[in-house]
Amino acid sequence: MNTQALINALIRARESTTALQNSEDGGTCNFDCPFLVMPKGTRESTMNAIGKAAGVWFDKWDNGEWHISGDFLSGQGNRRANIAETFVTCLRKEDSLKNDGIKCYLYCSTD
Repeated sequence: MNTQALINALIRARESTTALQNSEDGGTCNFDCPFLVMPKGTRESTMNAIGKAAGVWFDKWDNGEWHISGDFLSGQGNRRANIAETFVTCLRKEDSLKNDGIKCYLYCSTD
């Protein structure tokens, strides 16, 4: 895994959400968030270092899935949904991540 490429991709994805930070936040309360699926055996210490460098943090879920959160993920309704979707869309454009077997997806859930 190319750690620096992942850090750079996460920074770009986080920055891609800047314009949405003050957008309308009506709608259903939700828990939409981006997830990464990392190669098997990726350590929590590695993810913590990547998150610190990229300005995000991770929570480990099952099967190598990592929930991504941070200050960029503001709001609880439409704003949160739009920010999470924009973040994932930006990450999916990164060929270097695909080449390293890193996948991302959008987790959607309402309260």
